[in-house]
Amino acid sequence: MISRELGSAELASLQNALSRIPLSPKSNQGPLFESFFSSLMQALGCDSYSALDPETDRVIEFQGQFFKAECRYKTKSRLTAAEIREFIERVRSGPASIVGILATNSTATRTAPRYVLRATPHQVLIMDRDDIESLLSGQEGFADFLRRKNVAAAGGRFPGLDRAVSKPSHEDYSSALVATATPTFLVGGKPTPYITNRAKGPGCLVFTPIWYRGSERSYVLETSPDSCEKISDLARILYEFGQTFGGTSGGAFTVTQNQWSWHGFGALGFLNCLREQQVRYKNVGLESFHHSETALFVDEVRMGGWRDCIFWLSAQPSTYGDSLSYVFCGFLFSELPFDTRNFQQFFESVGPVPDGYETWEGDKTKHFHLKRDQEVRSLGYVLAAEKPKSWVKGLLTAGSEIDFEDRSRDSQGSVESKGWVGEALSHSRVWISELRGWHPLGHNPPPRYQMVSIRTVDVPAPGFGGAIADIMIGSIFD
Repeated sequence: MISRELGSAELASLQNALSRIPLSPKSNQGPLFESFFSSLMQALGCDSYSALDPETDRVIEFQGQFFKAECRYKTKSRLTAAEIREFIERVRSGPASIVGILATNSTATRTAPRYVLRATPHQVLIMDRDDIESLLSGQEGFADFLRRKNVAAAGGRFPGLDRAVSKPSHEDYSSALVATATPTFLVGGKPTPYITNRAKGPGCLVFTPIWYRGSERSYVLETSPDSCEKISDLARILYEFGQTFGGTSGGAFTVTQNQWSWHGFGALGFLNCLREQQVRYKNVGLESFHHSETALFVDEVRMGGWRDCIFWLSAQPSTYGDSLSYVFCGFLFSELPFDTRNFQQFFESVGPVPDGYETWEGDKTKHFHLKRDQEVRSLGYVLAAEKPKSWVKGLLTAGSEIDFEDRSRDSQGSVESKGWVGEALSHSRVWISELRGWHPLGHNPPPRYQMVSIRTVDVPAPGFGGAIADIMIGSIFD
């Protein structure tokens, strides 16, 4: 089919259908908007199909290109950042050749372009109220709409960063990293540098007790560092972070490939895990895999004054040699900091300096509980770095199905879905927890354990989902 302009009869019919949706019962408005969207696509020269996937509203075909479409009808509010992020994750779970369309009768949060641009290697676009009005007015056809949205399949392109890049320098800073004491994993009585886990990719769920107070608005400073092409370049960024802010024992990482994840602590542990890619794959018998991994390192900046700050470094390491793509680093603030000199210094050292803060809307913090009561059994231990002897500060336990707590519900008292992070946590075979009630290794009699809390915080890692999972388990001493 070819893209075409709407005739006057089609135009009047579609405009009438859209205008009647607000007059319908609220429970019917969503399905009616989906029906309108399907009719609009067909009128513009597309084929529209029902989707087998229950989370996809329509599958659109246009000139051999397939689009995964989701429709969101809004009575008053805007399309939220959380809705955009969750849709991007659903698109990224499929082939990169399929483009995502998130259609709404409303407008998107002004941070939407940030998420859409970072959906790499997939392509996602938003069709909002203004776009629909433009299509209904006959000002443009569907192909024109795609080009305007910079969809590569329609002849557009994603905008690049037009800036000068400093001369590459691949000096390895690994040996110069600040030696932060990090916890140790003990499995089967033997220490191991990182934990191998069956988990749902490509999102990175990092297990760490870093605390972040969620709110309806957070603030982001981020950059794509200059000349970051190899693992040694990540060492340079981590070195600058350590020199400027100092690392903490909460610094942790996750590396993901297909349905496997590797979790550990510390900047050096992160770099070593990345360098042992082939060893990791061999140990789990992984022979068929994506051309790149997803990797996320997080730590905290202790600011005081009830202000919280998370540092993250994300990348997609290649599986065909020591090369990286889509490297980003930045800070997530619960409140705007008073003194920004250290942050300015850090960005000047890794380049380029951000133009300013971006707001990140929606509560980043979610609370979960186990779907059913069950005994917590230890699969291994996390030994504290702060103690001179072997003290247990955390546990490795089997993952379990989870559900939202009431305090994670929105102002209307409802939650649409657990989101990718809740699904990822439910699918994770192993959880790494913090222990309330540390005890010496080999404590006699052995303590019993019970679940205390499960708390997650979204991290704005571009291109894939990133989150912190803070799982607290309590010791019970008889």
